[in-house]
Amino acid sequence: MKTVIRFMKSLGVKINRLKEFFKIPKSSLYEILKEKEHKDHPLVHRIRNLAYEFPFYGYRRIYMALRKEGFTVNHKKVYRLYKSLNLERKNKKKKKVISFSSSIPIKSPTHRNEIWTMDFIHDSLAIGKGIRILIIMDIFTRKVVGFKVDTSIGGSGVTELLKTSIEENGKLEVIRSDNGPEFISKTLDRFLFKGRIKHEFIEKGKPYQNGYIESFMDKIRNECLNLYLFRTIYEARVIIGKYIDYYNNERPHSAIGYEAPVVFNKNLYTIKL
Repeated sequence: MKTVIRFMKSLGVKINRLKEFFKIPKSSLYEILKEKEHKDHPLVHRIRNLAYEFPFYGYRRIYMALRKEGFTVNHKKVYRLYKSLNLERKNKKKKKVISFSSSIPIKSPTHRNEIWTMDFIHDSLAIGKGIRILIIMDIFTRKVVGFKVDTSIGGSGVTELLKTSIEENGKLEVIRSDNGPEFISKTLDRFLFKGRIKHEFIEKGKPYQNGYIESFMDKIRNECLNLYLFRTIYEARVIIGKYIDYYNNERPHSAIGYEAPVVFNKNLYTIKL
């Protein structure tokens, strides 16, 4: 019967006519038709593989990945197949932040190396020893320009990473951070003063003013740290380094046209030339 239903549908017979003829619900008819589609469509296999390889991808990122691989398909079809494969992820609703106090205006950059932002995220090794991960990001390109993984990172460690990041990525104008003790050290202050780099602090208790790096911290937590149990600090550095390399060079970012930060940066440079 399934073969007959599929054959009649291929001839252009409407679903309502099939329902009346076979005396079965529409939902059952759709399942039969989808069953055939899933067996014969190579697109389905690629969608499933991408979803398993990158469990944090939603259908939009899968759609962009498929387009880059050469599949000719629109986002509606990808969503329909994605949904039929039960790959949808439930997104937690974020609480709205309501503030009744006045806030310092937070400027958005208009070019690369205008504003960088930095912050820490914490994790632990298998033996229970805590580790700290320092991230420095270019807000405009969303590229992670520097990172450091260690059991302890003080003001001198922050300064050293910032210095290395500038040598590798170019001079910046503003660095943004919270008021943590590592970010108000005299070592860092002297380095910024000498380099004529402005240090912009967010207001105490308002991490959303540094929302770009907070968003990245959510990503690295869900897509890397939560997936691995680090046995040693060396292993943590290697795995986190691989994730950041993937994030910079391959992971599509919705805020920059679903390009990876490095690709977005190169495209900007090419356009300007």
